Amino acid sequence: MSRPALILGLLILWIVLCALSIIVPANTAPTDFGFTRGMNRVTLFFQFQALGLFVAIALWSVSRRAETPLLRWAGRVPILIALLGVVALIGVILWARYADPINVAPPPDRPATALAPAAPATD
Repeated sequence: MSRPALILGLLILWIVLCALSIIVPANTAPTDFGFTRGMNRVTLFFQFQALGLFVAIALWSVSRRAETPLLRWAGRVPILIALLGVVALIGVILWARYADPINVAPPPDRPATALAPAAPATD
């Protein structure tokens, strides 16, 4: 298989994996109850993104020795997009951790619920 055909095949595989990382979780029913309901969707998204990252790394390594600049950039773009996604995820996590809440009232000095009435004494 020639190098341009391999680069094109890996690029198409990367595009398909990125599309599947959006389509499959959106069409998957959430499972479990409570706090973890829908966690299967998140894990599916990250699994497809991880597979796409591995394909992007393989594509980058194959396209480094390509003859034309277009083929070299075809191998660089997926890895750059993957790195941009990682940086964006880290940025969102840091922003959520260190951002100051806006217009949030302090907690009250009294109990949040009313006290229950005393139970009648029984013999």
